[in-house]
Amino acid sequence: MDPVSLDPEIAVVLEQLNAHPLARFEGMTPQQARDLLAETFPPVFEPPVARVEDLQIVVADDPGGVIGARLYHPAPGETLPLVVFFHGGGWVWGTLDQSEGDCRLMAAVGNVAVLSVDYRLAPEHRFPAAADDAVAATRWALHHAAELGADPSRVGVAGDSAGGNLSAVATLALRGESAGTDPLKAQLLIYPAVDCDLDRPSMHTYGEGYLLERVHMDWFYDHYAPDRVGASDPRLTPLFAGSHAGLPPAVVLLAEVDVLRDEGEAYAAVLQEAGVPCDLIVAKGLIHGFIGFWPASVAAREAYEGGIRRFAALLAAEG
Repeated sequence: MDPVSLDPEIAVVLEQLNAHPLARFEGMTPQQARDLLAETFPPVFEPPVARVEDLQIVVADDPGGVIGARLYHPAPGETLPLVVFFHGGGWVWGTLDQSEGDCRLMAAVGNVAVLSVDYRLAPEHRFPAAADDAVAATRWALHHAAELGADPSRVGVAGDSAGGNLSAVATLALRGESAGTDPLKAQLLIYPAVDCDLDRPSMHTYGEGYLLERVHMDWFYDHYAPDRVGASDPRLTPLFAGSHAGLPPAVVLLAEVDVLRDEGEAYAAVLQEAGVPCDLIVAKGLIHGFIGFWPASVAAREAYEGGIRRFAALLAAEG
């Protein structure tokens, strides 16, 4: 590992995390990893947001299905764009509380309402449960945006890591769907997991010592999609959808030092080849998970805020 290539503040964070028991979570059960994560990273209740409200999304095609969500609205009384946000965590961990600071910063910097979705986690709910929840929650948001103080014609999706996967999945599933709603306006994919190939070069170059490791991705997939069930299904690997034409404009925000970098770049490329406007940003010197490190790293905060601003501009664009 060559710390010289890392942002100095991120290098300090990484040194601390590599010395923590959570660095070897591949030897834990999912619940042990979740408990340790919650103990290690308490919620960040900054920056302030005027309205924060817990909601329930009732899944239309499943009367008994309810998905938890949390709304962040920075300017009650104003009709703002709406972002449906999916947290990371390899489809195995992550909560509304753990993505609190990320959503607050997005709402404040982008001047957007953010609906954070508490989708089902594996292994209790394996593939395609999280994907199904992502599609259902996004569809619900398109229908109910006005009730949330948002503009139904300016709804986008965003997420990091597994949440970036779910954001891409939702845009593919809802492409061309009308049912009385406007189409999705934009997507922000933050170091998304879009392919379950663990032999891409970045998987080996950054596969050990940089927080998210190659063995960790194997652990996540083993819990979410054992034996890579659905590996050719775009609900798991959106990179391999039959077509990416007609998707909303995208911002793909990647970390330079990340096992998922190659597949993120590949996804940006297929979007561009399909004629989808796509702004690819590779944050130099940063590692996977950097949007959660913005309180400790100026570079992480600047990269995340830069991605938010470009995404917000897409949501605000006319036409």
